[in-house]
Amino acid sequence: MSHWIASPRCLVRGRWNKLARSAATHAADQARAAIASGERMPYWALAWPSGQALAAALLASPEAARGRRTLELGCGLGVTVAAALDAGAALWAADCFPEALLFCGYNSLRASGRMPHSLLLDWRSPAGRDTCQALAPFDLLLAADVLYERDDLDPLLSLVPQLLSPTGAFWLAEPGRSVARTFVATLQERGWHDVETIYERSWPPFGDTARVAVHRLTPPAPPLAPPATAATSGASRAAERTASAKA
Repeated sequence: MSHWIASPRCLVRGRWNKLARSAATHAADQARAAIASGERMPYWALAWPSGQALAAALLASPEAARGRRTLELGCGLGVTVAAALDAGAALWAADCFPEALLFCGYNSLRASGRMPHSLLLDWRSPAGRDTCQALAPFDLLLAADVLYERDDLDPLLSLVPQLLSPTGAFWLAEPGRSVARTFVATLQERGWHDVETIYERSWPPFGDTARVAVHRLTPPAPPLAPPATAATSGASRAAERTASAKA
């Protein structure tokens, strides 16, 4: 996948849309300026193994995304977004860095010929969660390596059930951080089902070996309506007879 990913470190040359290249170049300049000033580190600007593993899972099962309303939380460079678009998803990509959204659009256009709907938001903030919920429900949620601190746990545990349709799924890729494991275990305690796939290999662009777990999490089935009792059925029939008599 690294052959088509552009990052602030290296914009891949090619015959691509000039406007998209200009936007990505501008984003790269902003990212470099942020590093130089010490304002913030653009962690979104690396093709992390978790994003690549989640993309690999989508490419292996494109039917899971085809035609589905899909949201990725923390899209970064767009590795996963490109795979989801290639699979045929109707996709929204969210990130709290405008530079990330520019690169995501650029990379997904190059890789799949399509671009996602971009959402500039932080899902950890109340305003960001409200924006996501206004677009819900989604059939598929995607997130790669988004759980770092304990403070991330409760916002995501609260948000995911509110965004998914009853038959939806949340695909989470994580490299083994304890907070991510706690997240998955908590959902399982709440009745969610998890199918886990392990991807362990050397990942581009640097060839580092990493182990990533991709969790396919689905919510518990909604409770069935209680069967009608004899008393309830009798009362219903009596009400129907009364209504008929009045008619």
